[in-house]
Amino acid sequence: MRNSLLIAAVLFLAYSLFLAYGPKPAQAKMQSQWQENRYALEKYLRDIKTGATKHQVVYVGSSLTTRLDFADESGCVYNLSFNGDSALTGLSAIANSAAKPRLVFIEINVPERGINRELIAKASGFLPQLSTVFHIENMPVNLVISFLHSVKKDKSHEAANESVRLNAIAVQAKGRQGTLPPDILNNNMAEFSRLVKEIEASGTKVVFFEMPIYRDLEYTPRAVQIRNAFQSNFPGNQLISFAELARGRSIQTVDGLHLSDDDVKVVTSNMRVHFKDICTASSAN
Repeated sequence: MRNSLLIAAVLFLAYSLFLAYGPKPAQAKMQSQWQENRYALEKYLRDIKTGATKHQVVYVGSSLTTRLDFADESGCVYNLSFNGDSALTGLSAIANSAAKPRLVFIEINVPERGINRELIAKASGFLPQLSTVFHIENMPVNLVISFLHSVKKDKSHEAANESVRLNAIAVQAKGRQGTLPPDILNNNMAEFSRLVKEIEASGTKVVFFEMPIYRDLEYTPRAVQIRNAFQSNFPGNQLISFAELARGRSIQTVDGLHLSDDDVKVVTSNMRVHFKDICTASSAN
């Protein structure tokens, strides 16, 4: 038993030293979507705690927003959006964090999903704060995946076959003819209202935005229902329209909802006008 504990302690120390002084992958990659989400949240909470980076602007949303590329503003802007989740999870994490950003952008497209409390509990738990060994990106398998990814081309967002894309759009069009159950929408709108009030009370400005999707889906009954719900519940907050974010391009998407690489460039560029002054002022200080 004593020998086992000694071996474990030596291995723990050796791995800690490797993480501290060994080579590091260019980009963290995980085994699953859930782990990708946990990494995004862990890193955000870690940045706040250590003060390593002061994120003045934070985006919260679903997988639609995860595609936005703010690499050029990484010291100012943080994308706290999650695949398979909603803006409520990121918003809740911000509301309960020690430091608040100056500006929060909230995606409105997927309000039917509630707060992922399990994700928040895991990312903010004791072990990730104890040592870098317990950071999700430093799991041995994830570290290997990250190193392998750095030496091969990422094909995850390459264009799908056109017939597959059109079929996916047709499926989305059919599914979005139905509206969300009123009780689910109303309950989650109440959560949005509560969290927005908490964040605004700390001096943070909140702006809503609607991610552009394929043009034939923009005015489906579900899209109109969601748009109207946010406009009626937050009349005093700015809502950036999908049309403004799509300005200069006919949005194609890869499946009706998620932006293509070319879509991303245009939408991200149109987003920058809404936070560039904050980031410019931040870099000057």
